[in-house]
Amino acid sequence: MFNPLIVCADGFSLSVIAPDPAEELLLPAEELKVGFPSGRPEPWSRWRHHLDTAAPEHAHPTQSTCPAAPVALVRDLIEAHGGELLPRLPRQCP
Repeated sequence: MFNPLIVCADGFSLSVIAPDPAEELLLPAEELKVGFPSGRPEPWSRWRHHLDTAAPEHAHPTQSTCPAAPVALVRDLIEAHGGELLPRLPRQCP
C-alpha cells in the first residue's frame, strides 16, 4: 500500500491515507488515517481524541496513528504549518 507523505512549508510532515472510494460508495472521505507526524499535532486537545486506542498510553504522537481523523482537522493542521509543499518536477528540455 502506498503511504503518501505530506510535507508542509515549515518542514512538518505526516502520512495520510484516504479510504478506498469503492468502500465508501464513491462519496468524499469524511475521515482520513493520519500517521507518524514529525511533531505533536496541534491543537493537541482536538487531536488526542483521535489517536489509535491500541497504542500504549506512553506512546509519543510521532510514533502513532490517528485511524479516523476528520478531514477538516487534517486540513487545518496542514494550513497551520504553511500549507502543503508540492513536489517540484524536473524541467524537461524541449
